[in-house]
Amino acid sequence: MDELSKKQIIEIWDEHLNANHFVTDTNGQLVNNIDNSRLEAIEVIKVIIRDFINEDITIYEFKAALDIFNRHNNLWNFSAKMGQMYFNQLLKSNDQGIDKLAELLKTVIAEPKDLKDAFKKIEELEKFTNAIFLVAEDKRKVPYPGSVGYFLSYFWQVHNPSKWPILYSSLVNGFREIGIWKDQTAQKANYDFFYHLNEEIKEILKEHSKKNVSNWDVEHTFWNFKYSNIINPNAPVEEEVPVLNSVKAPSPVEKTFVEEVILPKAEPVKPIEAVNQVVQFDVYDYLIPKVARLFEFSQPDCQLDKALFEPTVAEAFKQLDFEITILPQGVRKNPYCLVKFREENLAFILDTKRDSGAYFNTTDDRALKEAINDHCSDLKREGYKKVGFMLVCSAFESNHSEFINYISWNTDIKKMMFLTSDALLYLLAFKIKDKIRLSSLIERLVSLSILVTPQSVINEFESNI
Repeated sequence: MDELSKKQIIEIWDEHLNANHFVTDTNGQLVNNIDNSRLEAIEVIKVIIRDFINEDITIYEFKAALDIFNRHNNLWNFSAKMGQMYFNQLLKSNDQGIDKLAELLKTVIAEPKDLKDAFKKIEELEKFTNAIFLVAEDKRKVPYPGSVGYFLSYFWQVHNPSKWPILYSSLVNGFREIGIWKDQTAQKANYDFFYHLNEEIKEILKEHSKKNVSNWDVEHTFWNFKYSNIINPNAPVEEEVPVLNSVKAPSPVEKTFVEEVILPKAEPVKPIEAVNQVVQFDVYDYLIPKVARLFEFSQPDCQLDKALFEPTVAEAFKQLDFEITILPQGVRKNPYCLVKFREENLAFILDTKRDSGAYFNTTDDRALKEAINDHCSDLKREGYKKVGFMLVCSAFESNHSEFINYISWNTDIKKMMFLTSDALLYLLAFKIKDKIRLSSLIERLVSLSILVTPQSVINEFESNI
């Protein structure tokens, strides 16, 4: 880099430090210490990524979780065109090959071992995207290959903020304006050039300021830089820009409203007769009649009093050796009970209703969130270090991903589970038959996915007899 360019970068840095502008997010709200906010957000996003890679959630749930979290914590502007919209269009263009896409994404969003590995990941996703883009009649409705660099570098920065800079279009335009950017022919070459240029800028600023300079410092430096509207003719019309800006910063792009992806429905819970075909014992031999009636509640023609469902669920958990505390049902929304296991300092906030449709249609998510947070605080004061949330219904007709994500990202819940009432009875039968300690049963139960059906309980416990 020539001396004039170095001088320009130092001037931009000094102007940024001297301006002392307040910082706002894309909604105009004052933000205190964006870097700390990002570090906190990264811990949540890592969990979402881990759950996807470990196949605890589907690719659809992964996309929805990112969408919901980033809309509430829009610290990288991922919800705009080159992030969330690209992801949306990637899924919509691969309905018939969704498993192949999921496997590809698990590979490319993982942190690269080194730059060579990063280029390989970019090349793989760009090639995959090009195969869709080049044959599309309406290219506005398919994923844009030029988004790949930003999209992947976002995930890599979540893994390691000090290592991986995000390929923002606004930064590229700023670099182009002062004459230090050279357009490349492919996304991997663009990121290669961007990465090394970013490192060079960090060294220049480190020498000038006599302190370490981070990727985020470089990004922040160009918030207040007024660059002209020079746009790469090969780039999409709507650019990705750093999310936070000061008064002098370029106006953030208008928020793109991402079309919601409807998640595929989970299979209804199988009738008891069908499930009994794969177990080697009669569950009724191990259940008292008081709790066994939950099987009848799962039948469409059930004649039992609906009011008996909740206390019967609580009784089943009591039979599992949990300590049960029934909560008052008053003016505000309260879950049905607390399920505690002092030996492991573990507790679950448990809610239950026979009809899952009625539960989700009548539950005020915000009120439930407040109740959960209050109970989490109380339980932690009592010494319970791990607190989860369980919902028990006779069946679940859909994945309810928005509810799951809302509760997960807005409360201190460590584990969330949907249990069918039949699955609960199979769990109890296996515990009694095989004399399983509650600590061991919990360990195996929480290893299952969010939705626990009779079949998933059988698969976990029958094979270990």
